[in-house]
Amino acid sequence: MQFSDMATTKEAQEVVNATHAAMDPPHFSNTTSSSDPDKTDASSSKIAGDDMKDLFDIYKMKEAEVTRLTSSLNDSLQQIANLSDFITSLQSENANIKIKMNELREWNAALLASKQQCVDNKHLRKEEELRQDSTSEPRESTSAQEYTSQVVKGPSDVRPSVLPWLV
Repeated sequence: MQFSDMATTKEAQEVVNATHAAMDPPHFSNTTSSSDPDKTDASSSKIAGDDMKDLFDIYKMKEAEVTRLTSSLNDSLQQIANLSDFITSLQSENANIKIKMNELREWNAALLASKQQCVDNKHLRKEEELRQDSTSEPRESTSAQEYTSQVVKGPSDVRPSVLPWLV
């Protein structure tokens, strides 16, 4: 990462300003009150070196922070992309569910119509039976022979020998 990339933040601008101030020779001459010019230059160099070291340390900390924030931002962007894919799949699944729900509604309507038709047919058969019973004469069969003939026509395991009292 370049130092110019960090200049967008306020703190990075402060680092730049402090660096420029540390490099400014009149600034150093004002900080020392020594009468010896050679001693003043040496002190200024030492101060400038310490300031530069501090500024470089600040720069490295800020660079590490920017790297960490960039990594965090990339992770967040990846999570957003994953969520976007997840939302897209949910929307697709939602559309499929709506299609299935419509199919189920159609099946339900068909089943209800079929049930109603069965009920209607049952009522029609009952009405037909009632009409046939009311038009035909009621028969009372009291003779044993008619009863036997009805019983013998019943299940196949019923034989006349089983019913000796009927013969």
